[in-house]
Amino acid sequence: MKTGFQFKSFFIAHDQCAMKVGTDAVILGCSVPVEKRMRILDIGTGSGIIALMLAQRNKNAVIDGIEIDERAAMQAKENFTNSPFSAQLTSHCICAKKFAETKIIKNYNIGDTELMPYDLIVSNPPFFHANASSDIDSRSIARSVSRLTHIELATIAYKLLESDGLFYCILPLQEGVKFLNKILDIDLINIEQQMDKIKIVANCLKWSLDELIIIKPNQKKKANRLIIGLKKVDLKKIDISIIDNQHEYDVSPTFLTIRNNDNSYTAEMKVLTSQFMLKH
Repeated sequence: MKTGFQFKSFFIAHDQCAMKVGTDAVILGCSVPVEKRMRILDIGTGSGIIALMLAQRNKNAVIDGIEIDERAAMQAKENFTNSPFSAQLTSHCICAKKFAETKIIKNYNIGDTELMPYDLIVSNPPFFHANASSDIDSRSIARSVSRLTHIELATIAYKLLESDGLFYCILPLQEGVKFLNKILDIDLINIEQQMDKIKIVANCLKWSLDELIIIKPNQKKKANRLIIGLKKVDLKKIDISIIDNQHEYDVSPTFLTIRNNDNSYTAEMKVLTSQFMLKH
């Protein structure tokens, strides 16, 4: 019997996947803005959970999930097929780098292939740096960035996005801060203490920070996750006056606490996940 997780509208089998259904994926799938986003890519789809959540939230979107692990890609395909949203979803067993090189995306209107950019790309990427000389199991491989760094992931997303397209990912807080500092060429520190606005003074014009969600596991602990939303800047629309200067703007982060002190889910977590969870 396949093990998995039952949501309100679909079942996720994950017995063939190194990474099982987890809180990070659920929060990301609930938080990404999908309205008016018609072509979506989930990089490292695993069991397909995030792709399925986005399909439920936007029934007009066409969604591709790519996954390097053959067994996980097959399970995602089964999960897609068995869901009410099967017509929207396709699983591809391919690495992100090769997928970006080909840039071939299925056009569901004419049943052919053509170069067609996405307007939303999501990823729940690996989050630790594996020692290349050590022996690690499939779960560790799925969680490590030894195959694809976060910067390489963003570079791939940039290539596959249309102008003003969005790239959303979830990372551990410190990894997320390092990623933002590098991708935007800024210097963020003590991000969890900045409750109101974060002033961005960016030297990189390719991306702008569209959204930042700071996540705490419970009321007693410090923040340990970031959801980062980046927008691909249309360089043709940039004011010529900022080309030779730093790009300055403010971002107001939002905050999410997952559990109360008694380990029950917070009211905000229940509201966020209400359309998916059978019970909390």
